[in-house]
Amino acid sequence: KLKCTKILENEGIKVPATTVSGETNVFSLGEKVVLKPRWGCASEDTSLTRYSCATMIPEGFVATRYIEGEHLRASLVVGHDTLSLPPLTLPLTINRQNISIGSKIQYNGGTVGVDTGRNQELFRVAKRSAEALGCRGYVGVDIVLADKPWVIDVNPRPTTSIIGISKIMEEELGELILKAHYGDLPFSVNITNEYHFTKADLTQ
Repeated sequence: KLKCTKILENEGIKVPATTVSGETNVFSLGEKVVLKPRWGCASEDTSLTRYSCATMIPEGFVATRYIEGEHLRASLVVGHDTLSLPPLTLPLTINRQNISIGSKIQYNGGTVGVDTGRNQELFRVAKRSAEALGCRGYVGVDIVLADKPWVIDVNPRPTTSIIGISKIMEEELGELILKAHYGDLPFSVNITNEYHFTKADLTQ
């Protein structure tokens, strides 16, 4: 997560300040920060706290500045390069994440295929992020939408959102991933509705 954040920051993409134990202080005393594993998913072992000093960050964790806003995920498929063209990125859906925030931060499910009124802006940021990191195939980009979109994480793998995407997208996701590999992606997909699911649904 730390390396990912630095790459995105160097590309001019808005990311929250991030540090690990022992590095230079980047937060103010008492500032809200999110502690999360350097390698993790679905908000596992993630908590919200007040910053005191760099040594408060456990080994194997990062601290990121807390950004107030709407928790979203942009789902897209990134094609492979061809000899003559850069990779084509195909936007799929914007998904609202149901996140409960207390001392612990918990992922409870979400709604797939939402219209925020700023979807094109979100897809542009997600596309830049995925391409900056060299992602290919299905990618889910976690964004907090405040005055500007802030990229929180980039997931270069199938995410929980594909459960809803498969319910509301006319195209087959697996087929799109194959087309991405062979440089044959369409320019758009057909989304029919919204789809809501809970974390409990994932275990059924």
